[in-house]
Amino acid sequence: MTYSDPFLDVYVQRQTEYLSWYVYQDVFTDEELDEIISIGEELFLFEGAVGGTDRVQRKLVRDSTVGFLEYEEQYKWLFDKIANCVLESNENVWNFDLIGFGDGVQYTKYYGGGGHYDWHTDVGMTVPHRKLSVVLQLSDELEYEGGELQFNVGHEIVEVDKKRGTLVIFPTFLLHRVVPVTSGVRKSLVSWISGPNFR
Repeated sequence: MTYSDPFLDVYVQRQTEYLSWYVYQDVFTDEELDEIISIGEELFLFEGAVGGTDRVQRKLVRDSTVGFLEYEEQYKWLFDKIANCVLESNENVWNFDLIGFGDGVQYTKYYGGGGHYDWHTDVGMTVPHRKLSVVLQLSDELEYEGGELQFNVGHEIVEVDKKRGTLVIFPTFLLHRVVPVTSGVRKSLVSWISGPNFR
């Protein structure tokens, strides 16, 4: 038998539902969402890669185009809105130690005819610093079919609201996917908030 009483006492006091997510609606106005799309369309877009020790393009796993927006003063309003939501949700749910944006913000497009990203997490060997993921829905849900963002929680598949402007925040270790887009184009903004190693 493993002696664990002192550890269990601490666990019970700090119990947290880690496999959870936080959803915001209407943080961004339609005009701001349009502006984000305009900014994204000016970026250099390329095929999204699959992470690991060798970053490769594997369309069976991921079929999308992406571009990265780095922080500049003119985009402070965008980064600040995301950061404020992250700080609030983290305080209410996970209480992770966070530092800030560890990567550029990713503008992503999934095209009709099969654009997708199969089950994956956003933390791993090449990105161990990521703690929270943020996805902002840019496209109107009537502009495309398919493309639902789904979570796998204890073998239960849960879908996130497709309403334009939906912003969802979740731990990077939560298994998730974007199912194939059958028509139209799904546009989203994805960012990751970093911190020291989990402990």
